[in-house]
Amino acid sequence: MIYLFLLGGLFLGWSFGRNNLSNVFGAAIGTRMVQFKTAAILAGFFILLGALLSSSETTDSMLQLAHIPSAFGALLVSISIALTILMAGRFGIPVSIAQSSVGALIGWNIFFQISNNWGVVVDMIGAWFYSPILAALLSVLGFYGTRALLKKIKIPLLYRDVWVRTLLIISGIYSAYFLGANNMPAIAGPYLGVGALNPFVVVVGVGLAIALGALMADKRVIATVSSGLYPLSPMEALIVVLSCGVTLYCFSGSGLEGLLLRYNLPAFPLVPVPTSSVLIGSIIGIGMAKGHAGIHWPALMKVVASWVFVPVISGLICYAILAILINGGASL
Repeated sequence: MIYLFLLGGLFLGWSFGRNNLSNVFGAAIGTRMVQFKTAAILAGFFILLGALLSSSETTDSMLQLAHIPSAFGALLVSISIALTILMAGRFGIPVSIAQSSVGALIGWNIFFQISNNWGVVVDMIGAWFYSPILAALLSVLGFYGTRALLKKIKIPLLYRDVWVRTLLIISGIYSAYFLGANNMPAIAGPYLGVGALNPFVVVVGVGLAIALGALMADKRVIATVSSGLYPLSPMEALIVVLSCGVTLYCFSGSGLEGLLLRYNLPAFPLVPVPTSSVLIGSIIGIGMAKGHAGIHWPALMKVVASWVFVPVISGLICYAILAILINGGASL
């Protein structure tokens, strides 16, 4: 019976999958190099695989932020996140589940007068700002590197399409895997600290909901990603998808963290990052490499504004829900 409270996490997972297929395969679908159904099946499977095999590091960071003791409390946090997404969507503000989840958990802590782990919060907010910058830089490097390679290696147009299509699928799979590894804790995190719930069941349930959401993805969102911000050629789409995947890996993979620390280099914090911002950063990088032409700057400003407003709105909604229920006599 207690698993009925997991419905909030399942809904968020479904919503995440429906809206994030565009972040790993949108450019490939938009350029008609990969079919929608193929992309949806691959994305759903590898998001689930990444969540099961490689999400432990980002899960730790979410559990350090807040520990929800009951399934009912986790449901309330999930409702706060969902309401934030719906509200932001109505005002045309890009919203990330990672940002909404962090805001809701901070709201929980403030209501119950629990000390926030501000070190983790600072790491997360910092990652929101420089993850799209990293993605943009990777896109710029990929653009110039690919152009130099194609000048040296002459590939017939027919074979080039085959290679681009194959690499788009591989890059999409890679990005989907680390999308699941990086963002699963932002969705399932509130439930993972509940002792009465089996963490494996929670992750599998949310992962399957994400996969179902990918199969039901909104093609209008995919069209917006593939051409609304900046028109992409198939080769540019490949660079964008790969840049997005590498960026997600940087904030998910403990192997890279260990390598950087071994050489006394600063490591990336292993925290959930907003994938929509990462993708937009990758697309902006292509636009910058081509001389800024065609970039839709108002859309970019909305993304930057969301980094501030979305967590604040989510925290306020969570606080308000708790205040109404607790003052009304509800028990968590």
